Parts: sequence; structure tokens; C-alpha cells
Amino acid sequence: MKKLFIFGLMCALLVSLAQAISLTVDPTTATPEDQTITVTLSTDVSATFSKNSSQGSFSTTGPATVTNFTFSPGHDSSNVNRVFSFLFIARDASDSTKNDSKVATLTFTNVNRAPSANAGSDLNAARNTTVSITGSANDPDGDTLTFLWEEVSAPSDNWDLVYSTTQPVAQFIGYDVGNYTFRMIVSDGAATAADTMSIQVNNPLRLRLKDLDFKVGSEDDKNMENSGDGTSISSAQPGDRLTVDAEVENAYPDDSDIEIRDVSMTVTVESIDDGDDLDDETNEEDIQAGRNKNFKLSFDIPKRVDTDDYDIIIEIEGRDENGITHRIVKRFTMGIDKDSHDLQIGSAQMRPSVLSCTRTGTMDIMVVNYGDEDETEVRVTATSDDLNLDYEAFDDGNIDMGTGFDDDADLLLTVPVGATDLPVDSYPVSISVYRDTDRLEDTMTTEVLVQNCVAPSSGAGEPETPEEPEEVVVVTPPSQQGGTGTAPVYAQVDTGFTGSNMYLVLLGAGAVVLLVIVIGILVMLFK
Repeated sequence: MKKLFIFGLMCALLVSLAQAISLTVDPTTATPEDQTITVTLSTDVSATFSKNSSQGSFSTTGPATVTNFTFSPGHDSSNVNRVFSFLFIARDASDSTKNDSKVATLTFTNVNRAPSANAGSDLNAARNTTVSITGSANDPDGDTLTFLWEEVSAPSDNWDLVYSTTQPVAQFIGYDVGNYTFRMIVSDGAATAADTMSIQVNNPLRLRLKDLDFKVGSEDDKNMENSGDGTSISSAQPGDRLTVDAEVENAYPDDSDIEIRDVSMTVTVESIDDGDDLDDETNEEDIQAGRNKNFKLSFDIPKRVDTDDYDIIIEIEGRDENGITHRIVKRFTMGIDKDSHDLQIGSAQMRPSVLSCTRTGTMDIMVVNYGDEDETEVRVTATSDDLNLDYEAFDDGNIDMGTGFDDDADLLLTVPVGATDLPVDSYPVSISVYRDTDRLEDTMTTEVLVQNCVAPSSGAGEPETPEEPEEVVVVTPPSQQGGTGTAPVYAQVDTGFTGSNMYLVLLGAGAVVLLVIVIGILVMLFK
């Protein structure tokens, strides 16, 4: 019995040993640090895999006999090869007490990364003057950089360039007019990068901006002549007036007697009018040496304008008597400051303009949203006790309006108006516009004119049908928010002599004379 027990124990031990797990890890080779190493792990039974690091990942998440481990450390600035060790553990999926482990060593070789180069902005310079060039460079590995500057193109060899080999800076002098282009080359010892910049050399500028002032609405921005490009001036509101006032000097010495001729100023406000520019140019002026001239332009900012920042470009140019062009360019930025809510009555127009023989007509009312926000539940009323008019456009709160240049930023309403049996007079109509049903935005008063129907005499026969007065188109300017306005008085249009009673009398008399002559001729023919 004892021998039998020992034999069974040995068999169980052999079976257990036969089921022991074995982990195999494939070897790897050194790999550049910007690439990925894949390690294949395999076992003789289904197993779960783990590692001693949060870096890298397995291709499987559950039990398997094979899995791939991938890892890429990425670049660093150490400039040396890097070695990473990982401990991999495989556990029998059916018996976690059975496991095996292996250590894998992964080697990544250093990869040099090229530097970046920026030679700096393009420049303008006067002949025979020193210009400083300031570029920039960067190396992602932190390597020490060296710099070299070389000519790409030039109008002549008559120039000097002095540069630093350790910093991205240089000094330039151009002795001839023209465009000079240079290349800055940056090296980290293993890789290079390059960039170019240009310098436009002109004759010395003798047209100088002595003073530059802006007026935007009621705001003044003075002494802006030395401001850098892109400087912001005061914001404008829709409908404001923008004025640019510049004092320009001919900086030639008095005793040179060199006149700068045909000097003018052009001002452009870019894309402010539904994508179109506002621009204008002054008259041309000649400026004597050592003298100044003033140039002034004004613009009306559109009532309908999007909230945005708009570029203002000022160009002043002239040519001296030696044929040299002198030019000043300044760029500023102007914002638009719109009220959140600004519904206005744009116009109210009667058709026909006067009610006389026909005592009924229509009134066209235009409402415009000049505000910054869309409006909902817009309501418009037109009332007159004398005309028995009580009109409302509301549509149960479904009238919405957009803003700016949206298609629904304006609303045109046609209101029927009648003056039957009313005496000759002018009758007031009160118009109001509301947002959010009952928040008053604008109101105005216009007049409906009623006149007698006058039938002109034809001189013979039945009276002719009287003509309606010619239509007079009247647009009422928008009133200020919360204010009132009165439409202008309408005048009957003069029809001229051919529409007068005297013309009709003479025409009838002529017809009678012609008829008598014809009858006389016929009597003579039949005698």
C-alpha cells in the first residue's frame, strides 16, 4: 500500500511538471528612437500577459498563446542612445499559480533632428543707411547652432553685409536702389535649415508724415503719425463719420528748391461695405522744399455693417522733380461697436403720394435691424384716428429678423390706407416698431395728404377723365431710437403747358378752324 501511494504521488508530480508554463521572448535589435520596437511573446499554453511598466502596450487583452508588445520612446534632447528594460510575466489562464517571466532589453539609438530657421521680415531701407536684420532659429535637440548668410540676388555688388556666426542677426548697407535677397543658413553640426528675406532699397524718403489725426464719430485720436502698423483707433458705430487728417512735409532742405509734385492721399477702409471697400483720394498738391500741406478725407460708415475689425490703409505719394517717387503707407485697425438691439423705421412711403380723385392707397413701411443681435417677436403698428387706421403686423409672434447683411435683416410691410369722405387736409399716421412683442425700439409720425379732385376743362364736348398726380417717391430718413420724425410735405408735380387748361382750349379752337376750311373746300369742288 505504501508503495502504491508513492507511485501515485510521483505520477501527479510528473503531470504537474508537464503542465508548467513556458514564456518565450523574441530578441530585438537596436532601433532609431523615432521608430517602434515590436517584441513577440509566446507560451505553450493559453496565458495572460503583464509587464512591470506603464510604457508600451500589448496587442491582446485576454488569454492567448501569442501577443506583441510595442514601444516607441520618441525623441529627447539627450543626444545619446537609450536602453529600456521590461519584465514580462505570463500566467497560465487556467491556473494563475503557474507563471513564467522574462526580461527584454530594448535599445534605441539617438536620432538628430534638424533645426528651424527664420531669416526675419522683409524690410525697406534708404540708400547708404544701415539696416539691422533680426532672424530666429531653434533646435529641438538643444544643439548649439551656427549661422551663415549668403546673397541670393542683388541689383549690383555695391553692398555690405556683416553677420554673426553664433546669433541670427546681421547688418546691411545698400548703396544702389533695388531689391536685395539674402539666405540665412542654420546648422546644428549634422543638419541644416535655411530661410530667405528681402530688403528693398530706395532713395531717401523726403515725404514725411508730420501729423496724423482721426475723428471717429465724436471720438478723437490725435498724433498717430508714429504709430506702428495695425494700431487700433477708436471704434465706430454704424452711421458714424470717419475723418482722416494728415499733415505732410517736403523734407528736402529749403535751399535745395526741390519740389515734390502731385502729392495726394488715398484712404481705404477694407471690406466694410458688405465685402466692398470704402475708398477716396484727395486732390493733388505740389509741396515746396521745407513746406507742409494738409490732406483730409471723410467717410460715412455704412448703417448696415457687420461687427468686426476693419483695416484702414493710408497711402500718401508724390514724385519730385528728379523723377524719384516718395511714398508713405500706414495701416490702422478700426472696430465696429453696434448696439445689441437697434430696430429702426427706415422709410414710410405713400402710393400714390397724394390721395385726391382716388381716395385709397397703400403705405410701404420699411423696418431695418441695425443691431448686433437677431430679433424675435417683432411687432409693427400704424395708427391714425382720423383715417380710421389701426394696423398691426405681428403674426402671433412669428416675425423674426436677422442682422447685418442677412436676407431677413429688413422687413417691408404694405399697409392699406383710405380717406373716403374726408376733407382736404394732411392726416398724421403714427408708426411704431417693437421687439419681444412690446419693447419699443423706434417710432415716427408721417403725413397722408388729401386734396380735391380737379377735372380740367377740355373746351368742347365731354370733360376728360382727370389724371392722378404723378407719383413722388419720398424716403423718410430713419429716426433716432426712441425719437419721432415727420415726413416731408408732398408737392403736386408740375405737368407743364401741354397739361394746362389753356393748351386744351387752343387745341379745340384749332380743330374748329380746320373743320370750317375742309367744309369750304368740299363746297367749292361740288359747285
